[in-house]
Parts: sequence; structure tokens; C-alpha cells
Amino acid sequence: MKQLPGSAKTLLAVLLGSLYAVPAAAQISDTIQPFVGVSVQHDSNLLRQDADQYPGVDFADTYKTAQAGIALERPIGRQLLTGTARVTRVDYSRFNELDYTGKDGKLDLAWLVGSHVTGHVGATYSEALAAFSDFHSSELNLRTDKSAYGNINWKFHPEWQVHTGYKREVFKFDLASQQYNNRTETTADAGVDYLLKNGSSVGLLLRHLKGDYPVTFVVGNTLFDNNYVSNEANLSVSWVYSSISQLTFIGGWVRRNYIVGDARDSSGGHGRLVANWAPLSHVQFGASLWREFAPAEGLFVHGAMATGQSLNVIWTPTAKIELEANLQNERRAFNPQSGVVNLAGLSDRTRSATLGVNYAVLRQVTLGLNVGRYTRDGSVAVQTTTYRSNTVGFSANVKF
Repeated sequence: MKQLPGSAKTLLAVLLGSLYAVPAAAQISDTIQPFVGVSVQHDSNLLRQDADQYPGVDFADTYKTAQAGIALERPIGRQLLTGTARVTRVDYSRFNELDYTGKDGKLDLAWLVGSHVTGHVGATYSEALAAFSDFHSSELNLRTDKSAYGNINWKFHPEWQVHTGYKREVFKFDLASQQYNNRTETTADAGVDYLLKNGSSVGLLLRHLKGDYPVTFVVGNTLFDNNYVSNEANLSVSWVYSSISQLTFIGGWVRRNYIVGDARDSSGGHGRLVANWAPLSHVQFGASLWREFAPAEGLFVHGAMATGQSLNVIWTPTAKIELEANLQNERRAFNPQSGVVNLAGLSDRTRSATLGVNYAVLRQVTLGLNVGRYTRDGSVAVQTTTYRSNTVGFSANVKF
């Protein structure tokens, strides 16, 4: 088995040494909190390949992760600045060509003017290996995601508020064969809400999205240009049924138009319903239902309608132990590109089940154990594979 690199060994030594540190070990200041962590994960089908297509081929691997970063929380008058910055090193035992160093960070300013105007402004950055669920190659393919956003909320009456926001997000893939998925997505929205005394609200939310794909390509005699605009009119409801039960719904009508190829234009109802229930102080349930337009990164399709369900349960039997279970099921129905005919397998279904337990050895030190089961019934249209994968992992994290 491949050894940890020097940087990972150093982090591991720091982390293990922290297990013996006094609980009163302090962070650098009230503003900045460093953290480190290491983990070992085994995946029985790392590349998410179809066993029927590769009989007898073993795609299992064990990989080690070492990370270090800082968390920031700084009040500035009545404003609050928060953020994180992290560097992550991942090393694989078998697929060494996938070894990489990832980076991610975010910065957010929650601001307040007077007593009725609030908002956020911020940015995020992420550089990591593209998910194998859609790209099954063992070639190194880093995916970069950068975003900047801002929003304003004005409570101009005790029972009414208006709000608007803007977000710009840029996705890039390093691997040349995947750069047709490079894109910039911008979102602008505006809405008005009626506020009830119990904390519930109901309102109207209008949203405009634009997707810019800089790379066009030709298959046969057909030009593929995935640039689009999308407009939504949504009902937004937040219902506080009781102190332990809340429901949130955003949904309505959406229309998506493509710059090239009117035949690909589509419209329909969409929405997401989220329920939270905490019947006991140490047990929390969360459930979601959704029907949403989703991007589909493939040569022969231009988008999908995703329908799904999820369930999340968190149980904290003691102050030091937390268990979390997640179930998710999603079906994507794909829309073929204009000019593509006789395309079979225009849908896929993905399921996952995970269970994790965290144990706080000390106030700053947490140990974790997780297991997972991931399955997909693939799509010929998008060339997603039919796979089965089991995972198990151990982690240790320290906050200073």
C-alpha cells in the first residue's frame, strides 16, 4: 500500500498529538480557528463502472485524505464576516494517476442597514476531482467551481418584505474531453413575502437563469450549442406548524429556451418540498420531495427533469455521540439534443444510503466512522453506467 506523503504524515502527527492535548487548547483568537483532519476511505467501485461490461475487473481502491484550513468569524460593528479556507491532499493506493491537491474556500458578509434592510454578499471557490458517477475515466479531471453572489431583503412593513438577489457561477473541467461542459450560470431573482405572526410566510418568487457554454461541437452534421435562458414564477411558502415541525415549499412554472434549436425548448411545473420534525430534543428528521430541471453533462442530451425523495435522521444519544442516516432516490428523465433520433435509455435512477457516527473524544477532537451503499440504473443516452458500490471510512478531525 502506498505511503502517505510528507505533508499528510505531518498532519497526522499533529492530529494524533492533539488527542493528548489538554481540553483547554485555545484557538488562535476569537476570529480565526485552525483545523486539521485525516481520513481513510475504501470504495468497492471507485470509478463507478458497470461490472457486466468489465467482468472480473476490480475497480476497488483505498484513498487517504489529509486536510488543513482555517475558519473565520468576525463581527464588524453590526455586520458579521464568516468564511473558511482549506487545502486537501488525496492519495489513492491503486489509481495513483488520480492523486491531487484540492482547494476550497468561502467568504460571506452578513450586513444590516438600520433595522429593516439586511443582506449577504460573498464568494466561493472549489477545486476537486470531478465525480465518478458521471465521468468514469481514470484520467485526472479536476473540476473548478467559482461563484459570487449578493442579496438584499427589505422589511418595509411589519407584515411585508421584498427581496432580490444575484449569483454568478463558473464551472471548468481540466480534462480536454470534458471541456464541452464548461459553463457560466447566472441567476437573478426578486420576490415579495407576506409575514405571519407565528414566523410563517407566503410569497411570490420570480427567477431568471442564463447558461453560457463557450464550447460548441459538431456530431455528424448537427451543431450542438447548449446556451439557454430560463424563467420561473414560483410560490414560496414557509409554514411553522409548531415549534418542532416546519414545512418549506418553493415551486411553480418554469420555461427553458435554447439559443439554438427551438425544438429543445421545454416548460412545466417544478418544485421542492422540505419538512423538518424534531419530536425529541435529541432526534431530528428531515425529508424532501422535488421535481426540478437539472443540467445534464452529455453529448446527446441537453437537460433533464429530476424527481426525487430524501430522508435524513440525526440522533444524539449523548453529548459526545451523534449518529446520522441518509436515504436518497432520484430519477432523471433526459431531453435529447435536436437532430438526435432513435436514442434509447433516456432516463437513469440513482439511490444512496449512508450511515455515520461521530464521537467527540475531546471538545476539539472528533472521530468518525461511515458506511455507504450507492447504486445507479444507467442511461444509454447520457452514457451513465449501471453500477453498485459500497464504501467504508474512518476520519479524525481537530479544531484548535
